[in-house]
Amino acid sequence: MNHPPAPRLKVGIIGAGIAGPVLALQILSHPILRNRFRPIIYDQSRDPKALSLSAPDEWPRTAGAAVGVSPNGLYPLYQLGLRAAIEDASREIDARVLLECPAG
Repeated sequence: MNHPPAPRLKVGIIGAGIAGPVLALQILSHPILRNRFRPIIYDQSRDPKALSLSAPDEWPRTAGAAVGVSPNGLYPLYQLGLRAAIEDASREIDARVLLECPAG
């Protein structure tokens, strides 16, 4: 006897930095989890698709921030099949300088 599939439970993921989308992708890529859960990402930033290219004064102040990922961070992204997309949208750097600014 076939039973109808159970409804997928919504899973709220807070933050659209690196970890949030990777967790959502992992859930959607997993053969069991993708049938049980529906990830929804929440972030405090506005939807980037809603930003107007002709009104940069309205862009969030964090837009354009760089994201650095070490080899240990790249490995799980590559395992999720993202190597080509990452290489197309990024570049390697020769050096980096880290600056700390007070919040506010």
